[in-house]
Amino acid sequence: MNAKNISIKSVESIFVILLKIKQMIIYDSAKHVYYEYLLMITPSYGTAKSMIEIKQIFSNDFGCRFAANLHPHITMVNFIQPFTAEPKVFQWFKNHASYVNAIHVDLKDFGKFDSHTIYVKINDHKEIVELVNNIRRNFAAKLNVANLKPIFVSHPHLTIARGMTSDQFNIAWNAWEKKTYNESFTATNMVLIKRPYDIFKGVSIGNYKKVSEFDFEGKNIYGRQTSMLIS
Repeated sequence: MNAKNISIKSVESIFVILLKIKQMIIYDSAKHVYYEYLLMITPSYGTAKSMIEIKQIFSNDFGCRFAANLHPHITMVNFIQPFTAEPKVFQWFKNHASYVNAIHVDLKDFGKFDSHTIYVKINDHKEIVELVNNIRRNFAAKLNVANLKPIFVSHPHLTIARGMTSDQFNIAWNAWEKKTYNESFTATNMVLIKRPYDIFKGVSIGNYKKVSEFDFEGKNIYGRQTSMLIS
């Protein structure tokens, strides 16, 4: 074996080592990239359109800057995860959704939280609460990362405007408290969205982007949401 062959093999070996080091650095860096996730149900096109019109009124007439910035939705779970965990989280929710039946959702009139949020009420949110509770039982421990516990919504609703000042809230609530709203839709999936999260500062950054949709396939034989463990 001549020196030239040895030299070529040495260079190839060094290249392989450097490539592995680069991959390790990239993976290690990815472990420190976190995202804030929302698992939610979104209304049908017609229902969403009517709600967007109302949200735009709140933005234009009452100056609510957090009214028109996000598509109408029903939040079920809010959690933080490292980017490297996303494929696993995706599989968890995909499997779980396959055991869930489609959910009929009736929306009726308006409600409020303290003096900062106005929302559309869900007439009977028992099935959504049951779904959230099943997700909590199956995944609460798995979604708990870096002492940042996931938030499971106990009072499902569709927000019209949030983060309102007292003056904005009082004027808007006086105008909309007695207004009626009646819409319904059938939820056939749940949607996961995300935005960057600064784990060191404890703040979210930028806008949400959709990760995926998980179809409700109704595989469970009893016609109810399943509480079985799905890993």
